[in-house]
Amino acid sequence: FFRPTPVADVEPLIRDRRRGLVMETESDPASAQAMGLPEATNLIQEDEAGPQPEHPVPYDRNTCSPQPQTGSPCPGTLTMADGSYEGDLIAIMHGIGKKVYFNGGSYEGSWVYGQRHGEGRMVHPNGDVYQGQWRNGVREGKGTMTNTRGDVYEGDFLDDRKEGTGVYRWSDGTVHEGNFKGGYFEGFGMRRWVDGDQYEGNWHRDLKEGHGTYTYVSGDVYEGSWHEDRREGHGQIRMSNGDIYQGAWSQDKFEGTGCYLWIDGSSYDGLLRDGFFNGFGRRKWVNGDIYEGMWQADKKHGQGTFHVAGGDVY
Repeated sequence: FFRPTPVADVEPLIRDRRRGLVMETESDPASAQAMGLPEATNLIQEDEAGPQPEHPVPYDRNTCSPQPQTGSPCPGTLTMADGSYEGDLIAIMHGIGKKVYFNGGSYEGSWVYGQRHGEGRMVHPNGDVYQGQWRNGVREGKGTMTNTRGDVYEGDFLDDRKEGTGVYRWSDGTVHEGNFKGGYFEGFGMRRWVDGDQYEGNWHRDLKEGHGTYTYVSGDVYEGSWHEDRREGHGQIRMSNGDIYQGAWSQDKFEGTGCYLWIDGSSYDGLLRDGFFNGFGRRKWVNGDIYEGMWQADKKHGQGTFHVAGGDVY
């Protein structure tokens, strides 16, 4: 839909139109009275008195007649270039009404000077449904958005997009709770996948970014840095079997300098690449044996020195 004119800009247009109608009938008071318009002098006095109240005075729908001089709405219908409207009217849509758009969408709810404003329900042409608050023609405030896949967002909106705090539920049972900005998962948030995995930490434009903790259904727990939805930078993973790796990561793999500790007390300190011990490193076994030297794909490879616990050196 086209972005509508702000409410503050619409009222002067209505008043100018009413003024024009009055001036056209100024020479014929009977015609003005038949159209429900005030005399020109009365309208000028009204304009000088200031703008009319945003919420018009109550009226009786059974006896209502157009009252441009007070701004009180009456029920009626309108046909426009983009759709048809049925509901409360003054010179334009104002009050409670429903508009059916020719593209297949519809809106039913509160209108203020021709714009969706207040509480209302929008059905989009593709079947998506929004129920909630509107301001100046766009979604703003608290609302619920349900798409045709069955996904539901419930939370804050600003300038027609998800922004603030909210909860997004996928149709498969996955749930995300946290902050949103510009329509994206942004800032701190917690997501629980239907398979049991869980992430709690920072997000940027729908991706894990910054510091966060990921708990796998297997029992492994990673805490550390993320970049573009991957473990990147410095982090630690505690595995379900008791082993621990702490060090550098790149593209979800061990990469750089790190330390791997086995549950039995053995350890490796050194370089890693593509998830393996690669380059120079020091491995110490629980029985006291020590190897210092080159590694490739988790195996001793190249120059190195092996210290046997009993004192022998190779």
